[in-house]
Parts: sequence; C-alpha cells; structure tokens
Amino acid sequence: MKVLGLAVGSIAANCYLCWCPETAEAVIIDPGAEAQRILHKVDQHKLHVLTIMLTHFHFDHVMAAAEVHTATLAPVAIHRSDAAFLARQPESLQMLVGHKLPGIQADLLLEDSTSIRFGNESLTVMLTPGHSPGSICLYDEQSNVLLSGDTLFRQGIGRTDLPGGDSDTLVTSIRTRLFILPETTIVYPGHGPSTTIGAEKQSNPFIR
Repeated sequence: MKVLGLAVGSIAANCYLCWCPETAEAVIIDPGAEAQRILHKVDQHKLHVLTIMLTHFHFDHVMAAAEVHTATLAPVAIHRSDAAFLARQPESLQMLVGHKLPGIQADLLLEDSTSIRFGNESLTVMLTPGHSPGSICLYDEQSNVLLSGDTLFRQGIGRTDLPGGDSDTLVTSIRTRLFILPETTIVYPGHGPSTTIGAEKQSNPFIR
C-alpha cells in the first residue's frame, strides 16, 4: 500500500491518500481543508478514489470532504457514532472555532472491524473512542501500517475536552486496541510526524 500525507488547513491536520500500486484504486482519509490541493495529488498520481474515510467528525478533518466528494463521486464514510455530529457540528465546537460549520451527510456508516477494499489493499476499521464517540483508526496488517486519526500521536494523544471526549476511554482504547499491535507498526497520526507502536509504548508520557 502506498501512503501519501498532506498537512492541510490552519491547524495542519494530516490528510492521507492510500492506494494500491497495481490498480491505482485509492481512499482519501481526513480531507480537512485545501480540497484542490488534495485533488491535484489525486490527478498527479492518476488515482481512482473509491472512498473518503473520516476518522472522526471534528472540523479540521472533514471540511473538504464535500468538495472532494463532488469531484470524485466517492462516498463519505464515518463511524456511525460520529455521523450525527458530522451532520450537525455541536454548537460548543462552533463557538470554539468562532464561526458556523456546515454539516456533512455521510454516505456510508462504518462499524468496528469493517474492511474497506481498494484494489489489492484494504484498511480495517478499529473503533477507538475517547477523542470522540466514534473515533476510529485504520489498520493494514499486510503493510504494517496504522492510520491513527486523533487517537494517538507521536509522544501525544488526542484532546478530550471537546464534545463527546473522555480521557479514561481514550487511554483504554490505546492500551487495549493499539498497543497490542506489533511494535514495528508504523503509525500515521492525524497531526504531526509518524511514529511506531513500539516507540509510543516505550515513551509516550500520556500512557502509563
């Protein structure tokens, strides 16, 4: 599986393009902003986008999804526990941002263990609540890759003071779902640089 990351928007959220090198079928993960830049990369690599996958509903990971959907006709997918928040962003979050956030309707509701295929590749949904009720990570055992959204960062974890967040739930998700993966698993987070499961198990100061 090929993985290309783009830091987009004012908060530099990571958007990822993942694709099958044999077929050029692809998924886009967390198009938070700069839709035209994302679509330029799609065209540059001659990709056929099958699904737009959202790791959670927060604005910095979803606000370009509608424009990317219009351009690619790929369905927008999110875990069902975050779908209502995606359709109507919580007022407290809109107040924090300082302006109205448009709602986005999901075309596909994901469940834990759902596999999304593209060409000869697939990503499996891992429900990891805590940052939001429906926060997910996406795991490819074959490529030894985890796309962790805002659940796990290099030397950090997602914030839990936004609507639906819970710190104990987040830490439990990381310990029971992510830290059981092979230590060599490469982690591509929703913000910041990549890391590995082994590095975070050894020295992430938020998981003790």
